[in-house]
Amino acid sequence: MERAALRKTNLIKDILKKKRIIFVGAFPENSKIYGGNITACNALMKSDFSENIDVIKLDSTQSSHPLPSFFTRLLTALKRLKLFLFILRKEKVDCVLIFAAWGLSIFEKGVMARLAVIFKKPVLFFPRGGHLVEHFHSSFFARILTKFALSKCSKVLCQGEAIKEISMNHLHFSHENSPIIRNWTATKELLKIGKNKKIKRSSTLNFLFVGWLDFEKGIREIIEAFDELSSIYPVKLNLVGEGNATKYVEEYIKYNPNKNLKIHGWVEPKDIKFFYKNADALLLPSWLEGFPNVIVESMASKVFVISTSVGNISDVVIHNETGFLVEKKNSKDLFLKMKESIENYQLRKICSYNAYKYAEENFSSSTASREIIRQINEATSKNK
Repeated sequence: MERAALRKTNLIKDILKKKRIIFVGAFPENSKIYGGNITACNALMKSDFSENIDVIKLDSTQSSHPLPSFFTRLLTALKRLKLFLFILRKEKVDCVLIFAAWGLSIFEKGVMARLAVIFKKPVLFFPRGGHLVEHFHSSFFARILTKFALSKCSKVLCQGEAIKEISMNHLHFSHENSPIIRNWTATKELLKIGKNKKIKRSSTLNFLFVGWLDFEKGIREIIEAFDELSSIYPVKLNLVGEGNATKYVEEYIKYNPNKNLKIHGWVEPKDIKFFYKNADALLLPSWLEGFPNVIVESMASKVFVISTSVGNISDVVIHNETGFLVEKKNSKDLFLKMKESIENYQLRKICSYNAYKYAEENFSSSTASREIIRQINEATSKNK
């Protein structure tokens, strides 16, 4: 009895002890590097996560525009792996938390995961972005790469049902080891904007895009739909970001100077609130996504969402309930949904309020922090 009580006491002490982890994520020193992983990592570290977990940060950020050469990326990855191995050998850590995008990144993070397992450290792997889901079901190579990266991990942290389905049905993780952790970028500042925003009844709606200005984000479809809608209504469009479609947009503006369209490039995180405050509707007709921060940020700011249903977006953007869903690569459908958002004020108002409430209840950084900490404690306790 005494031994059992002692084991129980020791177990409780171990759970309550502040865990030390290696957090492989996006922590660039250059504040001019932007992206969803950077926003998510910073938001998590600004929550109570860093107060309850002792974090050793390992930055794995790389510039995407322009993409460095393969050999440059390979050399940088090898340096990171060397540093990761050094930390594993020299520092006393309880767990490894890995955020990963697609491509060379997920291979590199898979190597890190396997190294951590050799050192008998539990690994929580958080695949982010839409490429994994998109490619997994269409490419044999992608399935091999995904299995290599994730199969040795303790848990796969999932952004939504699409990743969870892959984790359970294809990688054979249990339900408990495939927890869904929703995006956590509904900040107090954005929720305050949403709380105070009044839904505008007007034909002069302000449409907004935020993110990589890439063709795969549906930029061509946005421009074509906006061009048609602006011939009917005096609408506005602000594009925030840069990418491979920047020149395409600049050419359109050059030859259509009377259109109320502005391109702003990347803006500082503190300045993005201005755009959410003044926007009426978000446009995100992406060809592929994981679960983008901009959806959460818009819902929190009571900005009406018009998006494709790729990745995990349809988990929260329910057509005619929390936003509008459009067909992928279909500028005509996007035009019709933009037009309906103007003409059906009541539906837009109801959807915007529903989305705001959902964001308020599900997408706070404190909620995600508590869940990730719980998963870390669970993984480390099983590892004893």
